[in-house]
Amino acid sequence: MQKLVIALMLSRAAAAKTGGDQCVPGDLLQMRCEGTATYQVKFTGQWTAENFPVDYPENAHWSPLVGATHKTYDAFWYRKGLATPGVQEVAETGNPAPLLEELDNDMYLSSARAAGPVFQRDGPPTEMMIELTADSMNDQLTVISMVAPSPDWFSGVASLDLCDHNTGEWRDSITMDLKAYDAGTDRGMTFTAADDAIEDKKIIRTVKCRGYAFCGERGDSSPPEEVIGVAMLEVMVKEISMKQS
Repeated sequence: MQKLVIALMLSRAAAAKTGGDQCVPGDLLQMRCEGTATYQVKFTGQWTAENFPVDYPENAHWSPLVGATHKTYDAFWYRKGLATPGVQEVAETGNPAPLLEELDNDMYLSSARAAGPVFQRDGPPTEMMIELTADSMNDQLTVISMVAPSPDWFSGVASLDLCDHNTGEWRDSITMDLKAYDAGTDRGMTFTAADDAIEDKKIIRTVKCRGYAFCGERGDSSPPEEVIGVAMLEVMVKEISMKQS
């Protein structure tokens, strides 16, 4: 009984850490998936002048997609958290190297980056692909790519669950629209704003349609909506092995 109470307390504490916008399992006591699963992760850019016309830059592009699989609540970024130096570098410059160094430790089972940068086009979809492996303990996926150029904006998802904890089966496929996020390290409000670093980092938060970038109208008194649909993420299982790595 004591172990059950402790597990529930840990679950609630960890859930509070996510800030409410992270994809998380509802309970640490749910079923786990057995073996290992290899996934193909495809990122498709949907940030175009047609879809998001406000301040759309001529050289719109995405930085190389970076992703990792990890344990519950070990995402390398999450909403209402603070950006690590590696996440800050991706969000501000698109350089994935410092983040890949951060991911090169035992907290992450598998990590990868796509080729890039990839320039957004109004023609064929802009796509990047990486391949990652998950296991019974490291069944969460986190990815990131810079919205470029921008002060410190990116898109991605944190702690996407690859395991269906209700059935104990690996998910065959997941498709979702992605939001735009502000890393909280620069004050800029437009895509090509001059660098204006924030000395004390602010929390990571969603970008809103305020008429300065992406969407919305300046001076609109209605509550601004989140910028969603700048990219689409498709996660497809490639192989499942019941032999533990």
